[in-house]
Amino acid sequence: MITKIKRKIIYIISLIKKNINSLKDYRKYAKNFAIYIEEAKKNISGRENKSLLIVSGRGMNISWAQIWTLISLSALKKGYKLFVLTYKKDTLLNKYYSLMPIQKIYYEDLNKEFDTDLPTNTIASIQKLQSFEDYKCFYYNKSPLGQIALSTYSRHIGTGLIEIEKDEVKTFVNKWLVILIKYMIISDIIFKRHNIKALLTAEVFLEEYGAIYYSAITAGLNVIRTTGTVRDDAILFLHLSNKNDRFHQGSIPKSSFEYTQSLVWSEKQDKELSQNFIDRYGNKWHRSKRNQPNTFMLPIEEMRKRYNIPENKKVSIIYSHILYDSLFFFGTDLFASYAEWLIESVKAACENNNVEWFVKVHPSNLWRGELNSMLNGKYEEVRLIESAIGTLPPHIRIIPADNDGISPYSWFQFADYGITVRGTSGLEMAALGQTVICAGTGRYEGNGFTVDPKNKEEYISILKNIQEVPKLTDTQKLLAKKYAHTLFIRKPFHLTSFTLEPRYGVKTIKASDDIIYLPNNSKKTFMTDINIIAEWLEKTDRIDLLEGVDYALEK
Repeated sequence: MITKIKRKIIYIISLIKKNINSLKDYRKYAKNFAIYIEEAKKNISGRENKSLLIVSGRGMNISWAQIWTLISLSALKKGYKLFVLTYKKDTLLNKYYSLMPIQKIYYEDLNKEFDTDLPTNTIASIQKLQSFEDYKCFYYNKSPLGQIALSTYSRHIGTGLIEIEKDEVKTFVNKWLVILIKYMIISDIIFKRHNIKALLTAEVFLEEYGAIYYSAITAGLNVIRTTGTVRDDAILFLHLSNKNDRFHQGSIPKSSFEYTQSLVWSEKQDKELSQNFIDRYGNKWHRSKRNQPNTFMLPIEEMRKRYNIPENKKVSIIYSHILYDSLFFFGTDLFASYAEWLIESVKAACENNNVEWFVKVHPSNLWRGELNSMLNGKYEEVRLIESAIGTLPPHIRIIPADNDGISPYSWFQFADYGITVRGTSGLEMAALGQTVICAGTGRYEGNGFTVDPKNKEEYISILKNIQEVPKLTDTQKLLAKKYAHTLFIRKPFHLTSFTLEPRYGVKTIKASDDIIYLPNNSKKTFMTDINIIAEWLEKTDRIDLLEGVDYALEK
């Protein structure tokens, strides 16, 4: 009893300290923001009759509020009125938004205003759903709400297995279907009420975010998505529409890749890509090094000795995804879920002892927090394998999230084959000349440098005979390098208006909000990124903001 009270007191004290430190961060941000307020005032008058809506909401990172508040200047410059959809309880986020002329629309007020039941026939259509496929194929107003509800369940519970036949699972998913439909209705109303013509968001396939996103897509709004990268000082910008609503942020439009393929590959590009790998798996960027803390490079021959692998035996690595995150959104999968893919892949590996197999637990398990809060201290990958397969044969080993202390860069070069659905590791391995098998679409597959099975049977057959799959040709290796160079170097957009610092009280950066994005007053770069974003903002045919790409070719 005394121990519990002590823990509670410690928790309350740490929470108070965190809140105080967050206010210190805000004050520092607000002080630095003063020069941009003057810039905003120049653009308030004479705005056109059009608005941009920022979609904040549950679980939104403070770092996005810091970034969006400043880059919303680009929309002001193009004549937009600014709105943000947010919760009243998110007082800190709202403080940031208040620094700009951004009008707030509160979820709490919308929930009260539209507190009515759905039509009887809509409720009946939900109640008819029984099987996993029923839910997965459920659409409302041409929007995949069934998939969003299933994805929301997986994310909330922290599992890749969705046992829809269980009453508690079905109840959860049905509840979210009702919420999603209501928010599609609400979104349509607020779009018209405030003349919303553009939407700025980060989340697109989870909770209310998914309904708002698809309402905007259906309404033909200019939908802009921002996502993070492994670089601390850069983010990705995307224009999304009903033509590319499932476009992966870590992908390149075909036309843009065709353009970059036409460019001469020189020693300069080769060095840039090599340096990018060093930076990604070194100590340059906090967001990348949190995935491999305290790791070291190890030569291939030393790794073979460490794991007792004969020189003539090939090595395959199955790169697990976060099994409960962003389900069903990107492209088409050969399997029903990441969890099913992992289980069936490991089963196939069990039948092929001609190669040594490693199953790589996703590194973000080190910092995401779900391991203890939802998964009871055991990786979801390990739990699934133990449940579905049991003890693994000696030719299959599990690499924990900490990479066994060895740099992922070494693992990429150590393996002959990489297996993934669409993970970044697959592209990295291909760019280093290794053979990669993809079990899904929507990323970098189909560009001539990966093995792309057409169905489950072909995929399983390949894994059972993976030692027969040939190495990449020099032409394929160059294609993979060009793709990686475009994605890793050209696509991340440098935020020149920000200086990055650890937040008050943080010594080791793990979570996204451990970094604060402070507006800087550099005369050399003042408004440079804001002006580029403003120029790109309404050119919806330009899907990405790619450095050095002729956007006239990107259709």
